[in-house]
Amino acid sequence: MVLPGKNTHIFYVHSPVTWSLAQAVIARLDRADVRVIGARGMIGPGVDLAVTDDGGVSIDETCSYLQQLLGVCQPGRGLVLYLPHSVFLAGQLLRFSARVQQIFYLEEGQTSTCPARLAHIPPLLADAVPLLHALHQHGLLDALQLDPADVLRLPVTPGVGFDWQHPGYGGCFACSADAFAGLPSVTLLDLPRHPQLQAAQLVSFASILNGLVPAGAAWQDQVSARCARLLSMAEALDRQRDMAHALLFRLHPRDAHGLPRWFYDAWQRYARTYPCWCELHGLDVLAEPALHNFAHYHVIGPSAQSKYVSAWWGAARLTQAPAVL
Repeated sequence: MVLPGKNTHIFYVHSPVTWSLAQAVIARLDRADVRVIGARGMIGPGVDLAVTDDGGVSIDETCSYLQQLLGVCQPGRGLVLYLPHSVFLAGQLLRFSARVQQIFYLEEGQTSTCPARLAHIPPLLADAVPLLHALHQHGLLDALQLDPADVLRLPVTPGVGFDWQHPGYGGCFACSADAFAGLPSVTLLDLPRHPQLQAAQLVSFASILNGLVPAGAAWQDQVSARCARLLSMAEALDRQRDMAHALLFRLHPRDAHGLPRWFYDAWQRYARTYPCWCELHGLDVLAEPALHNFAHYHVIGPSAQSKYVSAWWGAARLTQAPAVL
């Protein structure tokens, strides 16, 4: 049973645009009890809990994530969730939790523009008995008020990325007109953009680790090769820099950890430029960089940042390079 009183509003942010949207939504909440969970390198002031991710399909990692989530919330309070999607195991479980009063979705980039891709995900588990046992062992069945019968049905229940049929579905928050097409109750927010042109150009790289599943020496070789190519491109751009503007380099937040030590040692030449600029000019380093009004953007590899730059500042501000990683 959920105790009476205020709900806790939980924002799960794993990218700059989800952080920016979360801040815009939080500003609309009147003295609400808010917790922000940052994943994939989204760490800084205002983040109440930093995690690697939401556990994916791993039972152990999912239980660890859910325990950490509940650890920053007051026991017994209802939960209001703001998620990029609910496709992974933790999201599927939270959909069944009697403590969850409402679920909202935050635009997270490419996935949000094509919600049909996540409409019916194949079941994540072949057997839910180990999951049920783990949830019981960690006290999560009671803490989340989960019905064991719902957990046991997961192997025959397709996953849902955006569960607009959930009785607690509250809607979606977006900053792009093409996000969440076909879903009801989409609120379009006008995110605040910096009014002054920054005398700098920003180079943003797609994630090295995205799309790679850790698996032995072959995985390590792929990561090392991608790291070498990224450094080579950074060096070439640095040699060609426009001396009228500072040239800022931004590594994808997901790559803040997990890459070879030699890469981080070499990257120190570029690593502090973007956060230092943000600190010096009063810019939010976790925010979507396209909000910061840089003189030009170089986006290396597939990234929703290209869409935001074009939409907010015009295509002339953007140079896109194909994915080389």
